[in-house]
Amino acid sequence: MSNMKRKYSLDFKLLKMENQGSHPVSKILINGVDALFVVDTGASHTVLDSNRLNRFSEQPKLEQQEALSTGLGTNQMQSSVTRLKTLQLGKLTLNRRKVAVLDLSHINQTYRTLGLKEIDGVLGCDLLKKLNADIRFSSRKIFFYF
Repeated sequence: MSNMKRKYSLDFKLLKMENQGSHPVSKILINGVDALFVVDTGASHTVLDSNRLNRFSEQPKLEQQEALSTGLGTNQMQSSVTRLKTLQLGKLTLNRRKVAVLDLSHINQTYRTLGLKEIDGVLGCDLLKKLNADIRFSSRKIFFYF
């Protein structure tokens, strides 16, 4: 029984984008602070917006990454990584989780233009895969088996 995985769930909502379909967004906690993240299976990494990093950590430690990140609507971006003390997805708490740190201002500019709430980051495929995520649009829930 000790290797049985527990099931956790996280609610999400769909933000309607003008002529661009919908984006699933979820409220999570980073170091105990509320954060709004887009759930994106097409993003290879979980990302925190570099412009909002100070909301979650007074003195964040950043490590520069050699490789430039591509995607997220731009060709190349300098990226860093940081280790979050806690990342809480519903009742599931992950400790010392490493995430990428990128400038997401171009995404938030679009969200502002559409009158939508700005996001703090992106919940990417790396974490969704690790946690065996099962995304169910019918119930607007993500189940994690961890």
